[in-house]
Amino acid sequence: MIIIGLKEQQYATRISFYGSSKVTMNVTSEKMGVKQGDAVGISVEILNDTTHVVTPKFYLCEKQTFVAQSKRIVHTNESLFSSGDAVPAESTLTITKVLSIPPQLHPTFFNCCMMKLEYRLKVTLDIPLARDSEIKLPLVILLGSPKPHQQKPKRSIWFRKLPG
Repeated sequence: MIIIGLKEQQYATRISFYGSSKVTMNVTSEKMGVKQGDAVGISVEILNDTTHVVTPKFYLCEKQTFVAQSKRIVHTNESLFSSGDAVPAESTLTITKVLSIPPQLHPTFFNCCMMKLEYRLKVTLDIPLARDSEIKLPLVILLGSPKPHQQKPKRSIWFRKLPG
């Protein structure tokens, strides 16, 4: 049942007001769960009613939580995936990006009471002279398939190349 939920689309909307104008951002990701090293498609529809050019940026957010002796320590890390095309003033544009998940990322786990590792995809709008609006979508990174072990070809000691 959990695996079925990870393959479904996610959808979020954010409306931000700047003076008398507004920016609407609709973000859709093709799935919620992805294996290490795979890719996920994200579509962003931006309705820009302002007089400024806006640019979407895509981030991968990692959150590590450790709990011990009634204390909680949280480490967060954000890395920029990609930047989208600029959306001109008073226009609408749909931007689609395919983001590759790095294969060295550890899989998500949140079923332990002492530690958790969670990921989110964050889409922000870079608007000059305004607070960036953002949408965060959960992302579950699953353990990828192991690579087959490569064996070196064995060389026989009987067929060595002789000097000279």
